[in-house]
Order: sequence, then structure tokens, then C-alpha cells
Amino acid sequence: MNNIKDVLAELAECCRVAYTQKLVGGTGGNMSVRIGDEVYITATGCRLGDVQPETLSRVTMDGELKEGAAPSKELGLHLGIYKVRPDVNAIAHLHPVNSIVISILSSGNGEPMPAYSIGYRMKIPSCGIVPNLQPGSHELADALAQASLKANVILMKNHGITAAANDIKAALSLVEEAEQNAQLHVTLKGQGALP
Repeated sequence: MNNIKDVLAELAECCRVAYTQKLVGGTGGNMSVRIGDEVYITATGCRLGDVQPETLSRVTMDGELKEGAAPSKELGLHLGIYKVRPDVNAIAHLHPVNSIVISILSSGNGEPMPAYSIGYRMKIPSCGIVPNLQPGSHELADALAQASLKANVILMKNHGITAAANDIKAALSLVEEAEQNAQLHVTLKGQGALP
């Protein structure tokens, strides 16, 4: 990706893919990319299945809206991760069912689920988890920023999953990999996990 137009088209496409794959429903979830000192994020109340490049909100790293509709109420969690992770340029926050189940069943100590596939283990060597905190709150944003220092994929208890990567396709791929592993965990109840 060598220009903003291509990056935003890819973000919009990944939003639609996430919605089509039922990784999120209704107007839930949000995705963003960082380009230089600005962040392009899905708008508040926007269905990810309807996202187009022109419907994205453009904000500064301080959260000032520069263009578009009001950004997602989860803007703070995106900015928090970007501020502590200079290597991250894309974030996907989605609500896949099995990942939410795992977040609810997890004790919150250590890894929330074992690895069932080599792919999961290779792509997600560590999965974090944060407690059930108010969506859109400073507390949730701070907890995710801290958790992102140790893991690129973080479950949010009773809420969803957040994945951070260098580009939005990679972030979405991490969510897909985690959700597949979560489905195996729900189905197998711990049997057959990798040692």
C-alpha cells in the first residue's frame, strides 16, 4: 500500500469482510488505521458492513475530529494502543461469539485459552485479556494499552476482541485466527490442545 486512498479502501473492505464473516453484528465493533499523525476510524453507529472510505472519520492522535462523522466511541482504545505501540498501524476491535464465550469463561489469569492449531500458536504466541470495563471508558482504553505491550491480541471480558498489527489485513487475520481457536476451545473443552 503506497497511498492513503489504497489504505482506506483496504480498511473499508476489511470492515465489510468482518461483518460478512459474522465477526461482528449490528453497529458493534470498530476498525482503524494510522497514517502518519492521523487515524482513520469507523464512525459511531456505523454498521461495518456499510463502511466505505468516504464514511471513515479522520482524527488527530489527540482525538480531534478533522473530517467525517463522529468517530467510534472506542476511539480512546485505538489511540491508547497507537500511543504505546509505534509499530502498530492498524487495529480491529470486533465481537466474535466464541471469543466472547472464552472471555466470559476465562479466570482472567494467564492465557485465556490454549492453542489448538500450529497456525494459532505461530501467529498468536500470547493472547491477553482485560476485565469487563465500560465500553468507551478511559479505564478500558488504559487497560488495553497496557495489555498491548505484551500481546497483539487481547480478549475483553464480556465484550469482544482487539487485535493490533502493522496493517488492517493482518489485524483482521489475527481476529480470524483467534476466533477459530476459540471455537475449537468451546467445542473440545480443552481436549486436544497443543502441549
